Amino acid sequence: MLQLSNGVPIVPGNLASEANFLDLHGALYGRKIPYTDRIFTVITVYGRLAQSAGPGILAALGATRARRLNLDLKGLLKGMDPQSLHPMFTFVTHLDLFDSLHRGPHVAHLIDHLSLFPALTHLAFFQGNREATQVSSRCRKLEALIGFYTLLPDPRHLRSIDDSRFVTMNVSEDDYVMEWVISTRGGWDFWARADAFIQKRIKGEIEPSWRCWIKEGDGI
Repeated sequence: MLQLSNGVPIVPGNLASEANFLDLHGALYGRKIPYTDRIFTVITVYGRLAQSAGPGILAALGATRARRLNLDLKGLLKGMDPQSLHPMFTFVTHLDLFDSLHRGPHVAHLIDHLSLFPALTHLAFFQGNREATQVSSRCRKLEALIGFYTLLPDPRHLRSIDDSRFVTMNVSEDDYVMEWVISTRGGWDFWARADAFIQKRIKGEIEPSWRCWIKEGDGI
Protein backbone atom coordinates (compact mmCIF):
# COMPACT_ATOMS: atom_id res chain seq x y z
CA MET A 1 0.00 0.00 0.00
CA LEU A 2 1.30 3.45 -0.91
CA GLN A 3 0.27 6.37 1.23
CA LEU A 4 0.67 10.09 1.62
CA SER A 5 2.30 11.39 4.78
CA ASN A 6 -1.12 11.88 6.39
CA GLY A 7 -1.83 8.16 6.00
CA VAL A 8 -4.34 8.49 3.14
CA PRO A 9 -3.96 5.54 0.72
CA ILE A 10 -2.96 6.53 -2.82
CA VAL A 11 -5.63 5.76 -5.37
CA PRO A 12 -6.41 7.72 -8.56
CA GLY A 13 -9.27 9.60 -6.93
CA ASN A 14 -7.38 11.17 -4.02
CA LEU A 15 -4.11 12.37 -5.53
CA ALA A 16 -3.84 16.09 -4.90
CA SER A 17 -1.56 18.66 -6.48
CA GLU A 18 -0.42 19.83 -3.03
CA ALA A 19 0.92 16.40 -2.04
CA ASN A 20 4.52 16.98 -0.98
CA PHE A 21 5.57 13.84 0.85
CA LEU A 22 5.42 10.24 -0.24
CA ASP A 23 6.31 6.97 1.46
CA LEU A 24 7.10 4.27 -1.08
CA HIS A 25 8.11 1.42 1.20
CA GLY A 26 5.65 -0.83 -0.63
CA ALA A 27 7.55 -0.37 -3.89
CA LEU A 28 10.12 -3.09 -3.36
CA TYR A 29 12.90 -3.90 -5.78
CA GLY A 30 11.56 -3.25 -9.21
CA ARG A 31 7.95 -4.28 -8.59
CA LYS A 32 5.35 -2.48 -10.70
CA ILE A 33 4.02 0.49 -8.73
CA PRO A 34 0.32 1.31 -9.24
CA TYR A 35 -0.40 4.78 -10.65
CA THR A 36 3.32 5.60 -10.82
CA ASP A 37 3.00 8.21 -13.56
CA ARG A 38 0.27 10.11 -11.72
CA ILE A 39 2.00 9.84 -8.35
CA PHE A 40 5.20 11.46 -9.52
CA THR A 41 3.50 14.27 -11.39
CA VAL A 42 2.31 15.72 -8.04
CA ILE A 43 5.70 15.81 -6.31
CA THR A 44 7.92 17.24 -9.00
CA VAL A 45 9.06 20.22 -6.93
CA TYR A 46 8.58 19.75 -3.19
CA GLY A 47 8.81 16.02 -2.86
CA ARG A 48 10.45 14.23 0.04
CA LEU A 49 10.47 10.54 -0.78
CA ALA A 50 11.07 7.55 1.43
CA GLN A 51 11.47 4.33 -0.47
CA SER A 52 13.26 1.04 -0.73
CA ALA A 53 13.36 0.05 -4.35
CA GLY A 54 15.55 -1.27 -7.10
CA PRO A 55 16.56 0.11 -10.51
CA GLY A 56 13.06 -0.49 -11.86
CA ILE A 57 11.81 2.67 -10.16
CA LEU A 58 14.46 4.98 -11.59
CA ALA A 59 12.47 5.88 -14.69
CA ALA A 60 9.60 7.18 -12.56
CA LEU A 61 11.80 8.93 -10.02
CA GLY A 62 13.82 10.56 -12.77
CA ALA A 63 10.87 12.82 -13.56
CA THR A 64 10.82 14.31 -10.05
CA ARG A 65 12.83 17.12 -8.54
CA ALA A 66 12.76 15.75 -5.04
CA ARG A 67 15.02 17.58 -2.61
CA ARG A 68 14.94 15.10 0.25
CA LEU A 69 15.29 11.36 -0.23
CA ASN A 70 15.31 8.43 2.17
CA LEU A 71 16.43 5.33 0.30
CA ASP A 72 18.69 2.33 -0.18
CA LEU A 73 21.15 3.74 -2.70
CA LYS A 74 23.08 0.51 -3.17
CA GLY A 75 20.00 -1.21 -4.60
CA LEU A 76 19.40 1.61 -7.06
CA LEU A 77 22.99 1.78 -8.28
CA LYS A 78 23.40 -1.84 -9.32
CA GLY A 79 25.13 -1.92 -12.69
CA MET A 80 25.28 1.86 -13.01
CA ASP A 81 28.34 3.77 -14.19
CA PRO A 82 29.93 5.36 -11.08
CA GLN A 83 30.95 8.37 -13.18
CA SER A 84 27.40 9.11 -14.33
CA LEU A 85 24.74 10.70 -12.11
CA HIS A 86 21.08 9.82 -12.64
CA PRO A 87 18.83 12.90 -13.13
CA MET A 88 16.74 11.99 -10.07
CA PHE A 89 19.62 13.09 -7.82
CA THR A 90 20.23 16.51 -9.40
CA PHE A 91 18.19 18.52 -6.87
CA VAL A 92 18.71 16.39 -3.77
CA THR A 93 19.99 18.40 -0.78
CA HIS A 94 19.21 15.94 2.04
CA LEU A 95 19.97 12.25 1.47
CA ASP A 96 19.20 9.72 4.19
CA LEU A 97 20.66 6.35 3.22
CA PHE A 98 19.42 3.04 4.53
CA ASP A 99 22.84 1.78 3.45
CA SER A 100 25.66 1.11 5.87
CA LEU A 101 29.00 2.63 4.88
CA HIS A 102 30.77 0.16 7.14
CA ARG A 103 33.30 -1.51 4.82
CA GLY A 104 32.28 -3.88 2.04
CA PRO A 105 32.97 -3.75 -1.71
CA HIS A 106 29.98 -1.48 -2.36
CA VAL A 107 31.31 1.42 -0.27
CA ALA A 108 33.73 2.83 -2.88
CA HIS A 109 30.96 2.68 -5.49
CA LEU A 110 28.58 4.57 -3.21
CA ILE A 111 31.13 7.26 -2.38
CA ASP A 112 31.95 7.74 -6.06
CA HIS A 113 28.27 8.43 -6.76
CA LEU A 114 27.78 10.66 -3.73
CA SER A 115 30.63 12.88 -4.85
CA LEU A 116 28.66 13.64 -8.04
CA PHE A 117 25.55 15.03 -6.29
CA PRO A 118 25.65 18.75 -7.20
CA ALA A 119 23.27 20.04 -4.50
CA LEU A 120 23.96 17.63 -1.63
CA THR A 121 24.46 19.43 1.70
CA HIS A 122 23.17 16.86 4.23
CA LEU A 123 23.92 13.14 4.28
CA ALA A 124 22.96 10.43 6.78
CA PHE A 125 23.87 6.74 6.80
CA PHE A 126 24.27 3.80 9.16
CA GLN A 127 27.64 3.37 10.85
CA GLY A 128 31.01 3.56 9.09
CA ASN A 129 33.17 6.18 10.83
CA ARG A 130 36.29 5.62 8.76
CA GLU A 131 34.23 5.77 5.58
CA ALA A 132 32.61 8.98 6.81
CA THR A 133 36.00 10.64 6.57
CA GLN A 134 36.22 9.59 2.92
CA VAL A 135 32.75 10.97 2.22
CA SER A 136 33.49 14.32 3.86
CA SER A 137 36.68 14.74 1.84
CA ARG A 138 34.96 13.87 -1.45
CA CYS A 139 31.69 15.76 -0.92
CA ARG A 140 32.95 19.25 -0.23
CA LYS A 141 29.53 20.93 -0.15
CA LEU A 142 28.36 18.87 2.81
CA GLU A 143 27.20 20.88 5.80
CA ALA A 144 26.12 17.89 7.89
CA LEU A 145 27.17 14.24 7.91
CA ILE A 146 25.22 11.96 10.27
CA GLY A 147 26.20 8.46 11.31
CA PHE A 148 23.27 6.48 12.71
CA TYR A 149 23.65 3.70 15.25
CA THR A 150 21.05 1.51 16.92
CA LEU A 151 23.47 1.52 19.87
CA LEU A 152 26.08 4.27 20.11
CA PRO A 153 29.52 2.66 20.37
CA ASP A 154 32.20 3.48 22.92
CA PRO A 155 32.97 7.21 22.42
CA ARG A 156 36.69 6.38 22.26
CA HIS A 157 36.05 4.87 18.83
CA LEU A 158 34.54 8.12 17.56
CA ARG A 159 37.38 10.55 18.36
CA SER A 160 39.19 9.99 15.06
CA ILE A 161 36.48 11.86 13.10
CA ASP A 162 38.06 15.30 13.10
CA ASP A 163 35.32 17.10 11.20
CA SER A 164 32.90 19.57 12.75
CA ARG A 165 30.24 18.49 10.26
CA PHE A 166 30.10 14.93 11.59
CA VAL A 167 27.42 13.90 14.13
CA THR A 168 26.51 10.47 15.50
CA MET A 169 23.01 9.61 16.69
CA ASN A 170 21.12 6.70 18.17
CA VAL A 171 17.96 5.76 16.32
CA SER A 172 15.66 2.77 16.74
CA GLU A 173 13.45 1.46 13.94
CA ASP A 174 10.36 3.01 15.52
CA ASP A 175 12.16 6.31 16.09
CA TYR A 176 13.32 6.31 12.48
CA VAL A 177 9.76 6.13 11.16
CA MET A 178 8.66 8.92 13.49
CA GLU A 179 11.62 11.08 12.44
CA TRP A 180 10.45 10.89 8.83
CA VAL A 181 6.91 11.91 9.80
CA ILE A 182 8.24 14.80 11.91
CA SER A 183 10.37 15.91 8.96
CA THR A 184 7.38 16.02 6.61
CA ARG A 185 5.63 18.33 9.06
CA GLY A 186 8.56 20.71 9.34
CA GLY A 187 9.32 19.64 12.90
CA TRP A 188 12.53 19.34 14.94
CA ASP A 189 13.87 16.28 13.12
CA PHE A 190 17.36 14.76 13.19
CA TRP A 191 18.51 17.09 10.39
CA ALA A 192 17.57 20.13 12.48
CA ARG A 193 19.23 18.71 15.60
CA ALA A 194 22.40 17.95 13.65
CA ASP A 195 22.51 21.49 12.25
CA ALA A 196 22.10 22.95 15.74
CA PHE A 197 24.85 20.73 17.17
CA ILE A 198 27.25 21.55 14.32
CA GLN A 199 26.74 25.28 14.81
CA LYS A 200 27.49 24.92 18.51
CA ARG A 201 30.59 22.89 17.70
CA ILE A 202 31.84 25.51 15.24
CA LYS A 203 31.33 28.22 17.89
CA GLY A 204 33.36 26.22 20.40
CA GLU A 205 30.36 25.52 22.64
CA ILE A 206 30.81 21.73 22.60
CA GLU A 207 33.31 20.18 25.02
CA PRO A 208 35.54 18.42 24.45
CA SER A 209 35.91 19.84 20.96
CA TRP A 210 36.24 16.39 19.36
CA ARG A 211 32.88 15.17 20.70
CA CYS A 212 30.59 14.29 17.79
CA TRP A 213 27.42 13.19 19.59
CA ILE A 214 24.63 15.16 21.23
CA LYS A 215 24.20 14.72 24.96
CA GLU A 216 21.99 16.07 27.69
CA GLY A 217 23.00 19.60 28.54
CA ASP A 218 23.72 20.69 24.96
CA GLY A 219 20.35 22.42 24.82
CA ILE A 220 19.39 20.59 21.62
